[in-house]
Amino acid sequence: MSDETDVTVGRVTPLTMAQEGNGAEGATQALLTALERASTPEAAQAIAELYERVHVETRTFEARKAFDDSMARIQAQVRVVVKDKANEQTRSKYAKTETIIKKIKPILEGEGMSIRLGEEASPHDGMIRYTIKCAKGGYSETDHVDLPPDNTGIKGTTNKTLVHALKSSGSYAQGILLRRMFNLADADSDDDGNAAGTGVITDSQVSVMHAAIELCADPEAVLAKTLAYGGVDDLCDYPAAMYAVALRAVRNKQGGKA
Repeated sequence: MSDETDVTVGRVTPLTMAQEGNGAEGATQALLTALERASTPEAAQAIAELYERVHVETRTFEARKAFDDSMARIQAQVRVVVKDKANEQTRSKYAKTETIIKKIKPILEGEGMSIRLGEEASPHDGMIRYTIKCAKGGYSETDHVDLPPDNTGIKGTTNKTLVHALKSSGSYAQGILLRRMFNLADADSDDDGNAAGTGVITDSQVSVMHAAIELCADPEAVLAKTLAYGGVDDLCDYPAAMYAVALRAVRNKQGGKA
């Protein structure tokens, strides 16, 4: 066996060891073992380069796991937001963006998680790209939505100044992004959240989950783990409250280890 092969310790990389539960300490020990076996300057250099790469990858893996764990706890606590604003034109009610932020902010702070809402130039003419970034411990996830200024009513007539139209679009976009990031739904009361926690995912969500699983290196293994996590035998019976976290976990497996 050559020194170059020893760097991966029998084709099992330190990152793989970290993913299997040994963490950064396991990766470091594997590298030290490989360093002891190195007998040439070239092999030592290869180990040094591997250490730099694995150090970053291991920290990213652990930060992402902490992020997903926090997201699962947050979504378990906040399933719905109560509708507290009426839209006179559409004769409907919805939860204000301020209401969403007020409800999730103390929970986010407790998890050491932050959110940043912003905007940037959109590649689509006449639109603005609104963004959200959710971060914890060096790992973050982002999302965006492109919207035009909200300066017309349902009849197509102008009903706002440009300044008010931009403010309206920004608030609406922030609401969309917060709901998507934390898998929130509007409800008439908090009691609806308790009912939502007992529901199962929709047919559309089943299709999305199936498609995501098929993109993994070992679809059968990922499906088995996903079903076990949800405590069900069929995706059609998957708990709605666990869908967002499970889908994120499946996407993290795409192209990698099951």
